[in-house]
Amino acid sequence: MMSSVMLLAAYSARSKAYIQALANQNLVPGTVLLFGNSSKETFESVGPTGGDTIFWPDFSLRLADACVRAGSNLLTENVDHINDARIREHVLRERPKLIIYSGYGGQIVGPDLLDLRIPILHLHAGWLPKYRGSTTIYYSWLQDGECGVSALLLNKGIDEGQLVERRKYPIPQKDIDVDILYDNAIRADLLCHVMHRYAVDGELRCFAQQTDSADVFYVIHPVLKHIALMSRGVA
Repeated sequence: MMSSVMLLAAYSARSKAYIQALANQNLVPGTVLLFGNSSKETFESVGPTGGDTIFWPDFSLRLADACVRAGSNLLTENVDHINDARIREHVLRERPKLIIYSGYGGQIVGPDLLDLRIPILHLHAGWLPKYRGSTTIYYSWLQDGECGVSALLLNKGIDEGQLVERRKYPIPQKDIDVDILYDNAIRADLLCHVMHRYAVDGELRCFAQQTDSADVFYVIHPVLKHIALMSRGVA
């Protein structure tokens, strides 16, 4: 079943978290298409390395090596943007039944890919539809005292697609890096839950269509971010 799944991924910490978490759960996508410049890949060391209910990825590993080690068919394309025509060409050749998307921040999947009518699964670090937009992990932290992740199928709106699953997570402990480690680890955690169900059912079952209007959040101000971190002793 996972042989028909493609991970469409930029060279990012999030992509590392996704492929490592999926491999850890024996949910390896059949194909991984990496896009971007591999020479710009970063190798963070942010710990912790285990002992928790959430899988913690090792960001010191090369992304391509992690994909090969997992057993995925690895494809690469040296283009900077998800909407480059060469990405679409790869997708047309492979014809996956499902795409897991892990792109660069600030890039929005355009109509050329969406119009292929292949479901594109995105993990958003915010409880939808209440928290749409950017850095919503901090806004929910400040307003609700918790973090949330939503799995949705992308459409032409901003975080407005059909919801597949949502989960709430506790605010991270003091010694856990939020932006690189925690944000990506909880997205990967929900991804694994969704893909377990997909492996059994052979499809993604949406439980809700977002119909209500909601505010869209923008990159949080550094002062507000610091207040969030200080509020739980994480700073």
